[in-house]
Amino acid sequence: MLDKIKDFIAQPIPQQILYFEEMLTPKLIQIAYWLALVAVVWTGLERIFSGGVAGLLEGVVHIVGLAIAARVVAEIIMLFFQMQNDMELLRKNSEGGATKKKVTKKASKK
Repeated sequence: MLDKIKDFIAQPIPQQILYFEEMLTPKLIQIAYWLALVAVVWTGLERIFSGGVAGLLEGVVHIVGLAIAARVVAEIIMLFFQMQNDMELLRKNSEGGATKKKVTKKASKK
């Protein structure tokens, strides 16, 4: 039984999560952003179809405004994690002085 647990922990993904080698929250923020967009569009469409002409304008403004607001909030939260990554790179680059090889930033997935 212990061997199975050790084998599971030795795998890359559980090891990254259990030993905090990789941040999990940025991935969760992306999922939360997409769920927020779905909710914004859903409630915006409800306003469009239930409010007549005024509801049409209100629904469109609702969708556009809250979609932008959700994006800004997600980017601000992600900014803190990016700052943490950059500070970690600075720390790694400054520890050994000129004798150690410089650590480069990983290419972001876009």
